[in-house]
This record gives sequence, C-alpha cells and structure tokens, in this order.
Amino acid sequence: MKQIYKLLFCLFIFVFCAFYLEKLLTKDDNNIISYIVNTFESGSKKSNNVLKMLLDNMTKTKDNPISVLGYYNEKEDYLIVTDDILDIIKVNNNPLEPVVYIFNTHQIEKYSAIKNGIYDFSPTVMTASYMLSDELKKLGIPSIVEERNITNELKKNNLDYSYSYRISKEYLENKQKEYNSLAYYIDIHRDYIKRESSIALIDGKTYAKIMFTVGKNRNNLEENLKVIKKLETYLEKKYPGITRSTYYVNEYSYNQEVSNNAFLIEIGSDKNTIDEVYYSILALADAFKYLIGGSNE
Repeated sequence: MKQIYKLLFCLFIFVFCAFYLEKLLTKDDNNIISYIVNTFESGSKKSNNVLKMLLDNMTKTKDNPISVLGYYNEKEDYLIVTDDILDIIKVNNNPLEPVVYIFNTHQIEKYSAIKNGIYDFSPTVMTASYMLSDELKKLGIPSIVEERNITNELKKNNLDYSYSYRISKEYLENKQKEYNSLAYYIDIHRDYIKRESSIALIDGKTYAKIMFTVGKNRNNLEENLKVIKKLETYLEKKYPGITRSTYYVNEYSYNQEVSNNAFLIEIGSDKNTIDEVYYSILALADAFKYLIGGSNE
C-alpha cells in the first residue's frame, strides 16, 4: 500500500510540474522564455534583433532564476534582462522595404568578453549591427543586417583574410539587386587600441568612441566626405567627445565607391564592453535619424 501511495505522490508531482511548465511556456506577454519559444516556432527566426545573437545564452539573475541573456551589469557583476531588451524582443521586422543595409566585413572582431561562469560569451561587431538595426527600426527607419558568413566564404574559396572586402562587396551588390530601396550602407568594425583611447564619458555614461574610416581611392570621395562630416558634426555637438578623428587610407576604397552614403565605422575597440558599445549605438542611430530625416537640429 505504501508503494502505491509513493507512486501516486510521484505521479502528482510529475503532473503538477508538467502543468506548471506548460503554463510557463504559454504566457505570451508576460514570460520572456515563452515569447522566444513562440516567436521562433512561428517562423520569425530571421528577424533582425540582438537576441538572435544571444538566444542560446541563458543565465540566472537576482529576480529571475532563468532568463534570456541581457546586458552585463558591471557594478553588480551579473547579467540582467532590462526593459530595453524586452523592447527589442517585441520589435518585429518592419514591413517597409529596408533603407539601411548594415554589414560587417570583419565579422569575427570581438569586444570585451562577458565573464559569468559557464555563460561566458564574446560579443562581436555583428552584435553591434543587430543593435543598430533594432534602434533604427524603433526610429522608423527600416534596416537589414547581413547574416551570410564571410569567413566561411573565404575558406570555401581558399582566400585569405585580405579578400574580405571583395566578399562583402559581392554581398552588398546582391542586396542592392534584391532591394531597390537601399540608400545607406554601414560597415561596422571595431579598432584595436588602448582602452583609454576608446572611451568617452558623457553625462555620467561611458561610451565607446566612434571613428569614420575613409578609403580615398575612389571618385566619389568628396561627396561622401560631406555626409560623413555632417554625421560627425551632429555627434560631437550632441555627444561631446564621442568621435575620434577621421582616419584616411590612400590606397583603398573600402567599398565606399558604391554610394555617397557608404560608411566604414569603427565603434570602440576590443577593450570596450557591450554596454559601452550599446550607448554609442544609440547615439549613432540618433545621428542617422537626423541625417535621413533631414532634421534641422
């Protein structure tokens, strides 16, 4: 008889846990895990948002035993899901055709790693690209991020790293054919400099410094520079100290010949944390809203 009671008790616990888990994973609006499961099962895995980069990284927080990885809280030394992340999750693909194409010729460039036990991970410039895409969409500017793997393409064709710009140009031109609406092209990189040279303290927040790299070997240099200077002027006026001096390279074009609105932007260095990069992404999105929207600020 006691064995029957034990069996019934175990069955009750199993049913209770199964019922609770089912409820947990079907609360569409209030549970972050549920949202991810439902969203990705519904076929929107191709959505351009930062969580695409972080989906597999789960961690414990003070308020939520299991949650999707949020931004690293350096002061408290743990990872949290912030309201900003929740907003990003709810940003769906803009139904309008994209105006901005964001890509990374050097996709494997990393930022400072997040150290959190078994959940360590290294954000990359692609993480920054997804962030920028999300913020532009919030501002009403449709954008897309290039997801094809340039490193794999190089390996497949037995090409060395120096051919990365050739591959990224092919990808860019493919996207131009796919979307006639594209008008702005942003190649995001990060530099390799000392930390003290890569940060700016603005209103109590630490930003990763932004630098425009300009390839001079092309015919549209002057027109492109006018646009770059407009962005730099706006950024420095609103976020004093955020930019580094424009870096010029005589022998290359860096694919900037494709448009007067093509940019190679270095956001911080390998020493920057992802939250510092995120603050700069917010500033950069603001600057492009100014540029594209024609604000008179």
